[in-house]
Amino acid sequence: MPVNVVHTLEDEAAWERAKEIAANEYPEATGSNYWRIVMGIFKKMTHYVPRSSRVHQNSSWRMTR
Repeated sequence: MPVNVVHTLEDEAAWERAKEIAANEYPEATGSNYWRIVMGIFKKMTHYVPRSSRVHQNSSWRMTR
């Protein structure tokens, strides 16, 4: 389970469910291909937004010349 995307118990349950779906839908996938599929399913299930996009950027912190 990737600790950089799975933060809550709900995320952990979604990760396990994504693994089940990947195993059932893509039985021939192995190795990195399998984990790529699991991550894609997980992101779709949880409507994942990367941390950099979640942080509200305040542009006023930059010094102007």
